[in-house]
Amino acid sequence: MADDPRPAHPGERPLSVLPSTLRHTDVREAGAARLLLHLAADLRLRSVRLGLSQILARALQPASERETYRWLRDDSALP
Repeated sequence: MADDPRPAHPGERPLSVLPSTLRHTDVREAGAARLLLHLAADLRLRSVRLGLSQILARALQPASERETYRWLRDDSALP
């Protein structure tokens, strides 16, 4: 929320949210994955998507092949 509590549009009321009432669901990691995707694009590695996803996943979350697949499917924003 911006430092200015005034509504963005005339007639709108400001919205208050209690941080203690927020819950995260289906959270995905995206920042590092996006950075590595840009690097891969610069290196022209996009042509092999499955292999590229494995390389990026291993760079971000080193694990077994099975755990890498699970991480890509459940926790990553790469797909």
